Amino acid sequence: MLDRRLQGFLIGTIIVLICCFSLLHSRWLLDGFNQLLQPVSEQKARAVSARLASLIADMDGYGVPLDKLRGMEDIFSQIQQAHPDITYLSIQRKPDNVLYSKLIEEVGTHYFSVADHPVPGLAPDRKKVNLVTESLELTDGRQIEVVLGIDRQFQQKQQREILLDSLTVLVISMLIAIELLMFLYVFTFKAPFAMLNRQLQALEQGDLQRVYAFTGNDELGRIGSAINRIIVFFNQRFYQVKVLAKDTLTPSDATLKGREITYQFAKPERIGICYNDILSYVRPPLFLVIFAESMSLSFFPIFVESFYQANPSAWISKDLVISLPISIFMLIWALSLPIAGQWSDNHGRRRAFLWGALVTAVGLVLTAFSQNLWQLLFFRSLTAVGYAIVFITAQGYVTDLTTPENRTKGMATFLSSFFSGSLCGASIGGILADRIGYNTTFLLSALLAIVAALFAVRFFVDHAKPATTKVKTRLFSYADLRLLFSNKAFLVITCLSSIPAKAALTGIVYFTGPVYLAELGASRSDSGRILMSYGLAIILISPLAAWVVDKYKSPRGFIFLGGIFSCIALLSAAYFDNVLGVATAIAGLGLAHAFSVSPQSSLITATVPATSGLALGKTIGLYRLTERLGNISGPLLAAGLIALVGFQTTFLVFAVAILCLSTLFYFAVRNV
Repeated sequence: MLDRRLQGFLIGTIIVLICCFSLLHSRWLLDGFNQLLQPVSEQKARAVSARLASLIADMDGYGVPLDKLRGMEDIFSQIQQAHPDITYLSIQRKPDNVLYSKLIEEVGTHYFSVADHPVPGLAPDRKKVNLVTESLELTDGRQIEVVLGIDRQFQQKQQREILLDSLTVLVISMLIAIELLMFLYVFTFKAPFAMLNRQLQALEQGDLQRVYAFTGNDELGRIGSAINRIIVFFNQRFYQVKVLAKDTLTPSDATLKGREITYQFAKPERIGICYNDILSYVRPPLFLVIFAESMSLSFFPIFVESFYQANPSAWISKDLVISLPISIFMLIWALSLPIAGQWSDNHGRRRAFLWGALVTAVGLVLTAFSQNLWQLLFFRSLTAVGYAIVFITAQGYVTDLTTPENRTKGMATFLSSFFSGSLCGASIGGILADRIGYNTTFLLSALLAIVAALFAVRFFVDHAKPATTKVKTRLFSYADLRLLFSNKAFLVITCLSSIPAKAALTGIVYFTGPVYLAELGASRSDSGRILMSYGLAIILISPLAAWVVDKYKSPRGFIFLGGIFSCIALLSAAYFDNVLGVATAIAGLGLAHAFSVSPQSSLITATVPATSGLALGKTIGLYRLTERLGNISGPLLAAGLIALVGFQTTFLVFAVAILCLSTLFYFAVRNV
């Protein structure tokens, strides 16, 4: 209890400090931005208007009548595309005799080209636009003005963008701080304190056979090392006894030297850290790898689209091409899991995690330098192999260090780190892609994967299994598959609930969400923040949902409730044709899956092993492999529907399908 209170106090204090300093820093940045933006915008507008005036002067010098200029529409469009804060441009004679003008309003773009008379109603609203004027005298003495209008709301939009980015970074900072603090707490305090406690208990019982591996140079490490020296001193001095009577000692290692018997205790055994104390060591490297891989979630479909635009195909639609790398990644990931799990079991978690993280890093680096779609598919497949090794090794690490009594808590550690990494990666990846580009973002994600590999080398400890248990594990056999796929409970839960949930995750959240948001004009930062809402809902609601499910003992009802929530969320995107509708759908799916995903696993473990006769471990492994069919099929289904019926109808089809399958599940699961 004291340990939990201390841990909660430390983490809570650090989070409060992070929030306070982050908010103060954000306010300072925002104030500085406000002071700089308007003068810089005006300077830029004056430079643009001066260049435009120079162009007009050149045309006048060549004798071209100003009311006969061609291509002004293209010039104005190029200026406004390069400078989105410039919403009004005009070339006019004094006073207010408009020759050419263009005004961009929120309702759309309007272009007008007139000569020798003003255009009624075209002048911008001075409350919304700051006007910058550059005067020019022509060769005949006439005065010309180039007028540019700077959107006042542009500054507010930029302020909003910075504020949202600051809040996003604040959330990510808190999650990263929690991961780092939990590791530091265990590494610097909890684990050494537990070793010192066991050491003192052994001394109290008169056991001087062990010394403990204190590696720190803090107070706990120095105390433990001092006690170790005392133990070694006692073994060297006071347990070398000489007696004359042979029958007074019976140790097997007593040696007779004349009439003297020398008895010496064995060298003290060096005891490492307790496995239960280092379960948290898996969190930081797993978090980093998931973070690295998830950094591309918010922009990856748009990244793939650039390859299609460079080499379009006449026999396959753009949406299907964009969905292929996601589906193939999921397929290779699913197929690699059983083999990666066996390899991890046989060669150790430390080595497996190291190679998995390095393969992931190599795949991400190569992805950044992909030249065509085929290279991209191959490099993403390589990344999927590394990702699968890391994923299954982390699960195996948790299994090694837990018992059936505390394994649920251990898996909760795994899942919380997984979703935290996914949330942080998706949101920060979108912000970075907006500012430094796709390729550099992939390279940074590879660097994080390498850091995770170095962490595993330094801190991972392979669980020492007894020699009698070191048996090569066996992959799933055909008989196992036949037993499981002939089990009604397994088929009902998997086909009517698990696979549809995974299809909605990859098809809607990972594929349709970023593509549709780009269609609606959302920035990559906005896409990252919206995708972040899915993971945030999972992290915040899953513990409460798990507690409610355990309390009411009704996993079937909550799985059905998750299906209803999924349907409502998708209908919001089908009805509202805007960014808010998509954001509501993604956050709603996070809420739905928080209530339904954990009960799916509980229902599988409670019903399938008892009715199929298959071991629990194999049941869970085959269940995880089977539900990946939803991960693979989701993007392909969504891409096909978008190509045929569009985005709105795609959301509607997914909503109706999930509602129907959830209803069938609710009534079918009672009879299994």
